[in-house]
Amino acid sequence: MTPSPAAPATRPGMPQKIGFAALAFFVFSMFSSVVDLLPGINSIRPSLLDSVVGLLIVVGSGRMVEMLRSSLYRTYILLTLWFGVCVPFSVWPGGAAATITGFWLVTFLAMFLAGGLIWNVDQCRKLVNVIGYSATILSVIALYFNKLDDEGRLMLPNTHYGNSNELALIGLVSLPFLTFMTMRVGNGLRRILGAVGFAPILLMIAKTGSRAAMIGSGVALIAVFFNVRAAQKAKLLVFSVVAVAALLVVLPSSITGRFFTVFSDSEAASASVDRTAAIESAQARRMLLLDSITLSFTHPIFGVGPGNFAVAQDTLARARGEEIGNWHLTHNTYTQFSSESGFPGLLLFLTALVFSFRSISRTMKMPFPPDNLEAQDLKGVALALRISMIGFLSCAFFDSLAYSPSLTVMLGFSASIEYVARRLAAQVVIPVATSRGPQMIRPVPKRPMQPMIGRQLPGRA
Repeated sequence: MTPSPAAPATRPGMPQKIGFAALAFFVFSMFSSVVDLLPGINSIRPSLLDSVVGLLIVVGSGRMVEMLRSSLYRTYILLTLWFGVCVPFSVWPGGAAATITGFWLVTFLAMFLAGGLIWNVDQCRKLVNVIGYSATILSVIALYFNKLDDEGRLMLPNTHYGNSNELALIGLVSLPFLTFMTMRVGNGLRRILGAVGFAPILLMIAKTGSRAAMIGSGVALIAVFFNVRAAQKAKLLVFSVVAVAALLVVLPSSITGRFFTVFSDSEAASASVDRTAAIESAQARRMLLLDSITLSFTHPIFGVGPGNFAVAQDTLARARGEEIGNWHLTHNTYTQFSSESGFPGLLLFLTALVFSFRSISRTMKMPFPPDNLEAQDLKGVALALRISMIGFLSCAFFDSLAYSPSLTVMLGFSASIEYVARRLAAQVVIPVATSRGPQMIRPVPKRPMQPMIGRQLPGRA
C-alpha cells in the first residue's frame, strides 16, 4: 500500500543507521560484558565514545526536541535535577556528586540513546536480537569461567556483573526477548539460536542463587500466562515444570537451599553451614530494608544523598549500639530512591514508570489491519518489553537498581516503540467496511453531490 504524502519515511538514512549501530554496540557492551573482559579495549572506554556519537545523532536528527516534549523524558530530567538539588543536603556531598557523575549520568544517557536511535520496526526487531544474543554470550562466558563467591554463587568478576544478583537480573530481563525471537514466524536461524539460548541463561540464573531473580521469574511467568492463548498456557506450564525439575537436579544443595530461605527463617543452629549463611543474608537484608525505611522518614524531602545510604546506615547502626554498620546498599530499589533522594525522588521514579507502561499500552492498543506483519511484530516486541520490565521491577523489591542502565534502556525502548507505532500508523491504509463485516476504522469521506441538470430521474420518460 502506498503511504500518504504526509507520512514520514520509515527508511533511515546513513546517519540514522550509524546511530542505531551505536545503540546496538552500547546495548551489546552492557548485556554481554565482553568489553569489560578486554582490558586493552576497555581502557579507551569505547562505550563512552560510542555514546557520544549516538547522542550527537539524536540531537542532529531532531529527535531530541520530540523527546523533550515527552512526559517520560521530562520526568527523568526532573529526577536528575532533583538529584542535583539533594547534593548540598547529603550526609556526604562529595560522595553524592560522585554518584551522579560516575553512575547516574551514564544511566540517564542510556535512556536518550534507546529512545532516540530507533526509527522503524526492523530496528526494533534487531535490538531485540541484540539483547538476546548478548545475554546468551554473557551466560556462556559466566558458565565457562564458573567463578563463585564465598557462598558458592556464580558471578563474573571484573565486569558489571561481579554481583550475583545483577548477573541473574540481566539474564531474566533477556528471556522475554529470546521468547520473541523463538516464536516469531519467519525468523529462520534466529528462532533456533533464540531457543538454544534459553538453556545457558536459565542455568546461569539458577547458579547465581538469586532469590530476587527467582521471585522476578515467577512474577514474569504469571504475566506471560495471562497474555497468551489457552494452548500456549499449557505449553508454558509444561516447560516451567520441566525446567525447574532439571535445574533442581543439576544445582548443588548450597544453591537450592538458598531458595527455601525466602519465606522461612528456620533455626540456623539446626541448618547446614550454607543454609545458615543464606538465612543470615536474608535477616541482614530485612535489617537494611527497615533502616532504609527509617532513613526515608527521617530525611523525607532530600534524603541522605544519592549513593549515601551505606554512610547514613553506618551512623544509624552506631547510634543504636552496633559496632559498625552493614555497609551495603538498601537491597530495595524503591527505598533506595526514597532514602537517598527523599519521597520526591521516589515519586518522580514511579511517575516515569507509569509513563513508560503507558507508552507500551498505547503501542499494543493502536489499531492496525490484522494482516499487517510489521504491526504484529511491533506489538510482539511491546509485549516482550512489558514482561521484561515486570520481571525487572519485581526484582527491584530485593535489589538496589536505581542507577542501573538496563532499566533506562528499557524505558527509552518503550518510548521508541510508541514513536515507531505512530509513524507506522501514519502510513497504513485502514480497510473500509465491506459486506463481510464491520472493518471500518477510519470514516470514508463523502463524495460531493452532483448536479442533476441534463439527467433523467428514475421512472420518468
